[in-house]
This record gives sequence, structure tokens and C-alpha cells, in this order.
Amino acid sequence: MAEQEKVKILLVEPDSSVAGSLSFFLTEHGYLVQAAANQAQVMTAVQSWKPDLLILNILTRTFNPLDLLADLKKDPLTENQKVIIVSQTPRTEAVTGPSPKVSGYLTKPVDFEALKAALARAVGKPSPEKPLTVLVADDDAEFSDLLKMFLEANNYKTLVVSDPFQVTTRMRTEKPDLLLLDIMMPRKDGFTRMDELQDEAAT
Repeated sequence: MAEQEKVKILLVEPDSSVAGSLSFFLTEHGYLVQAAANQAQVMTAVQSWKPDLLILNILTRTFNPLDLLADLKKDPLTENQKVIIVSQTPRTEAVTGPSPKVSGYLTKPVDFEALKAALARAVGKPSPEKPLTVLVADDDAEFSDLLKMFLEANNYKTLVVSDPFQVTTRMRTEKPDLLLLDIMMPRKDGFTRMDELQDEAAT
């Protein structure tokens, strides 16, 4: 197949070893592949090379992948870019594996009926005689406020933390019945937080 006929894939993966193995796999299967390690490289490549598909590691911590997606959508030259979101981490088994460490997994925008059911399964329904405390860990202030209103309307005592570095401390001091944890918090993702909570007896 001629070079110009091959499907072009842009890998967005800061880890060069992961990018290399993925690039090798895709090249072996007839794709034309380039890699980008940061947001500036991605935007340049999307505008100049015009890939057919972008494969994005959503758990990268070298830049905010959600900002990248927002920037792609804002630009008329890139708003129709096709994207596959992936994660190259075995830590997702903490959520989806045979023995998950979590009681439920919800995606945003949150279905509040599904959240209500997940809360009931995890800790039961609160009552004045049996108050239940939920710690919300999310860096999105608007979303946290919405969650707080919902939880308090359903009789849960709600605590909010926006700094991912404060999650373990608040868990230790407040001892909530349940933690609602955003996996995509900046600087330290939710998987790292779960590992730290598991490693400490108090949490």
C-alpha cells in the first residue's frame, strides 16, 4: 500500500517505551504512525500532518488530556478529529478487575439515579439516627457543588476536597463512610490515591 493511502494515526503518549511498542504494533498492521508527547506537539501534528485518528492516553500526567480535547473541539480546523481514548495502566483493575477495590464506577455527566443506587448499595440509606458521611474528592468546583447539593438533599453529610494531595489526610481525620473519587484529578490521579489509601491502615 502506498504511503499516501495508509491510515495515519497520531499516538499521544508521553511514555516513550509505551509509545514505541504501540507504534511498532500499529506499523506492523499497515498504519502510518507518529507520536506526540505533549499538548503543543499534538496540536501542531493535528493541524499539519492531519491524522485520521488520534489515540490518547487519558491518564497521562504530563499535561491535562481533558484540556487537549477541549482545545481540539474549539478549533474549526481540528473540531472533527476522531479520537480513541485509552489507558495503559494495570491499575484499572482496581475498578474493573475480578476483585475491585471500589463499590461502584460512574461516568460524567453523572446519572444521579445511578449514583443514588450506588450509594445505597455501598453504605445504605442515611437517617437522622444513622448519619452517613461522604467525602467528595474532585477538582471541578461546579460539579462538587452539584454533588454536595444532591447528597445533602438525600440526607448525607458531605465533605468536599479539591486538592488531590489532601484526600488521604481528610480520609484519615474525617473517617467518612464513603469516598466519591474523581479518577482524573490533576497531579495525582485517582488510581494513585487509591493505592495510597490501600497502603495505610487508617484508610
